[in-house]
Amino acid sequence: MKKLLILSITILTGLSSFAQELDVSLQLRPRLEYRNGYKTLLDKDQDATSFVSQRSRLKLDFSNEKLQLRFSVQNIRIWGDVPTMTTADKNGIAVFEALGTYSVSPKLSFSLGRQVLSYDNQRIFGEVDWAQQGQSHDAALLVWLPRKNQRLDLGFALNSDNENLFDTPYRVNNYKNIQFAWYHLDFNKSGISFLLLNTGYGFPVSESKQELQYMQTAGSYYDFRRNNWFGDFYGYGQFGKKVNRDLQAFNFGGIINYNISDKWRIGAGGEFLSGTNKDST
Repeated sequence: MKKLLILSITILTGLSSFAQELDVSLQLRPRLEYRNGYKTLLDKDQDATSFVSQRSRLKLDFSNEKLQLRFSVQNIRIWGDVPTMTTADKNGIAVFEALGTYSVSPKLSFSLGRQVLSYDNQRIFGEVDWAQQGQSHDAALLVWLPRKNQRLDLGFALNSDNENLFDTPYRVNNYKNIQFAWYHLDFNKSGISFLLLNTGYGFPVSESKQELQYMQTAGSYYDFRRNNWFGDFYGYGQFGKKVNRDLQAFNFGGIINYNISDKWRIGAGGEFLSGTNKDST
């Protein structure tokens, strides 16, 4: 009887301690959309459409002094995409995040697993949370904080579509590998970031062989706040090769805002992206 009592006390103590470090959250996000010319203009015999999409996401976070674990799953559905008495869902459950972060010291940590990579205005790396499914990467990330106002992130990812026995073409609409460095420096009322990204894509040369082609993206992001004025400016260039074509592109833009009052603000901005003429072959 004494053994049973001691065992019960041990289990209850463990559960109590564990509960203090576990956070569970649930997100339900239905969204009604009305589309009339979205992405493409409608022909005269086409009508506007409307539908409801929903994100249902469950997230679990566990942490202690050195280790943080996160696991989140989600279901993205359109209301009515399966019959009301269906035995299976159309999209099923997908893993959105599954990662562990270990803090070597207060200034150094690394993360492994499926995770969100989001920087600056999310123009290059972002969670893309306005899309119901969001965006996450299977990657390794090293974070170094040399000083209070500085941060350096080094990231790496290597993708494959199967547990292959030999090299085969990667046919998923995704990058084959990436390597990047992101450095951020904070000033008194402003901040600046620099990004270097190398992205490798598999280009099939036969049914069983591929050639890895790389493109490089480099640029900077600056944001500021002065009294009632705030905004940001950014610029990126892209070079290298993809789908057996040489790349040379750029993107820059910015926005300036002014707080008229505590509830109202005005702003003006713009963005420019280079591209190929639509009539080009």
